[in-house]
Amino acid sequence: MYVDVVDFPESEVVLAPLGDVQVGADYAKDTLRRFVDKATDKGARFIGMGDYVDVTNPSSRRALSGARLADTLWASMEAKAEEHIDEFCETIKSTQGRWVGLLGGHHFFPFRDGTTSDTRIAWSLGASYLGDNSALLIIRTPFRDYRVLAFHGEGSSSSPAGALRRLEGLAAGFNADLVLMAHHHKLAATKRDKLCYSGVGDEISHETQTLVCTGSFVKGYIEGPGTYVERKMLPPVTLGGALVYLHRNGEIGVEL
Repeated sequence: MYVDVVDFPESEVVLAPLGDVQVGADYAKDTLRRFVDKATDKGARFIGMGDYVDVTNPSSRRALSGARLADTLWASMEAKAEEHIDEFCETIKSTQGRWVGLLGGHHFFPFRDGTTSDTRIAWSLGASYLGDNSALLIIRTPFRDYRVLAFHGEGSSSSPAGALRRLEGLAAGFNADLVLMAHHHKLAATKRDKLCYSGVGDEISHETQTLVCTGSFVKGYIEGPGTYVERKMLPPVTLGGALVYLHRNGEIGVEL
């Protein structure tokens, strides 16, 4: 797990988790732009949640790793992957320099020089690469620290409730104020408390953990040839992202 401490001079911080765009597939470009514009207008700092471009998934990369491909074919695939990277970075260019960091995801392209589409996107946006799936970020403000745990995610769910159950079970094992998870293409949030004994008399306090499934921008139902979502008869999802507000009083707010 990648661990980093990030200092912010602001007394209150707005975070914009952003992932599951999958440029190259049918994605909601206008929805993505509106989310980015709204987040930047609020001075948000972005956290990359993975799956920025479609290109290859794990099974496709396994097939490629065992294939004996001509250099010209590799070069063609790399050129196409570069097109998707450029399109993603151009669409969100207003976020340049406003990133806490970017996670890797399941959908990325491995280049022959050892880089990936994820690491190249991070470099292009002037952001730290936070590792392949998870990161613990300590967000330091003048008033308090926030422990933020970000996962690209794993598994599947057919409903926001299913994704939250998966996240709830995962988050139970970590001492974090905010837990973010992508991958499920669900936009949802909840809070849960745990009671704590202060060690003084009979005083009982509580700690609140905020859980956020960070949404997606991938279209499941489109005109023309059917998608994977249609073939599996999966329910349509709410497209878009979440804004998370870290307040100076310790409270965390979520806007979906």
